[in-house]
Amino acid sequence: MKVKEKSSIILPLAIGVLVGEAVTVSGAFLFITAVALLCIYIIRRSFDDPAERSFVLGVFLAGLLLRFILCAAFYFIFEIKGRFYHYYGYAGNCLFGDSAFASINGLWLAQFWKGLLSPFDIHPTFFEYINTISPFIYGVFYYIFGYKDLSAKLIDVILGSATPLFVYLITKDILSKRSAKIAFILTMFFPSFVLWSITNLKDAKQIFLIMASLFLLLKIIEKPASLFRAAAFFTVTAALYLIRAEIATIFFISLLVGLYFNIPMTFRRKVMVILCAALLMTAVAAFGTGSDPVCLMGKKVHDILDRLIGQQIGYYRSYGLNYRIYADDLYVRKFHDMRITDYNITFNEIFVALFNGYRHFLFAPFPTRIISFNQLVSLPQTILWYVLFLFSVIGIRFALVEKRHRALIPLAFIIIMTSAAALVSGNIGTAFRHRDAVTPFFLIFSAFGIDRILDKYRKRTW
Repeated sequence: MKVKEKSSIILPLAIGVLVGEAVTVSGAFLFITAVALLCIYIIRRSFDDPAERSFVLGVFLAGLLLRFILCAAFYFIFEIKGRFYHYYGYAGNCLFGDSAFASINGLWLAQFWKGLLSPFDIHPTFFEYINTISPFIYGVFYYIFGYKDLSAKLIDVILGSATPLFVYLITKDILSKRSAKIAFILTMFFPSFVLWSITNLKDAKQIFLIMASLFLLLKIIEKPASLFRAAAFFTVTAALYLIRAEIATIFFISLLVGLYFNIPMTFRRKVMVILCAALLMTAVAAFGTGSDPVCLMGKKVHDILDRLIGQQIGYYRSYGLNYRIYADDLYVRKFHDMRITDYNITFNEIFVALFNGYRHFLFAPFPTRIISFNQLVSLPQTILWYVLFLFSVIGIRFALVEKRHRALIPLAFIIIMTSAAALVSGNIGTAFRHRDAVTPFFLIFSAFGIDRILDKYRKRTW
């Protein structure tokens, strides 16, 4: 069956399911249906080639339907079985406790805005977790449409389905069209991406905003004078910061590093001269105040490492399956008194810790150490991830050999993000979720590696 025929079958099926749910359930479903139809309209208008348009639309609708069906199925199964997470008198129908609590935070906000709750009626725990924009998104949604767990989850269903579209466009821009098709399919149906799309955790929103930011940046590179694109880029990046500040900061730094290698050599030298001048002025200022620049820099490095070690030990002491990357005696000390000089940690031990951190962040949970049901369920994805990781290394090699300079932007994020996470992660579940922030970039290079290997050994047409 041709791609166009598949699309013609999936399209009415998708519209029928979405519109049917919208009419029979609530106004929230009508809104979500309108957004889904808007995405379909944008896809149809964005691709001039009929074959490409049919392919993109077919994969998008298949991914959207899969997420919608799974989301609704889990919701109604939990409703029938009475499986709820209870927080302070409120019940949440969600896959995970964190997602239920985020949903209930949104409910508290909606009730506060409607005058049903005063600030003194809201549980104090709410104010400890109100450091992201997620509860406000749910609060606005519940304020308009009323409280229903399923309706809020559909936000992530749409975002999770739209994210691979950005992956497709980015890969097509920086690598090749054939690689883009492979990356599009991999991202649309990657198991954990589907999982994040049917919960109301931060992950689906975070990954969507990361890919949208990179896409907008590439558009700015094409047309630097576009104020609209620049405004859109900074808006999306600011939203990412409000979702998860630390990852947004790392991502923004990665973009700057990647951009540095994409600017002309003459301008690049000017930037390097400015940076060297800034360092020289800092040293002169330190001498002027009677400080030793070397000691001052060493203290700053130690302060940063102290903070990193403290965060890693904090994750290690969190709930769940955890791992150590430093010497055992560090983990029996008091958490609030983390000083490298107190424990005589050498830089050699830091590098060993970094290696251990890389190993756990990139490859945990290990198939040979299955000690929980969640790890058993994730085993198929783990094996798939190992294979795709090897292809990503091959893809990175081909991208560097072929001097695809724009590919250095996602590569910079891979290097910086994995290095930072390797030093601070200490919980397998948290590391698994943080790894998915960078997984789309690995999948992009995996697709390029697969395409180049297939192209090398046999001729084919798409």
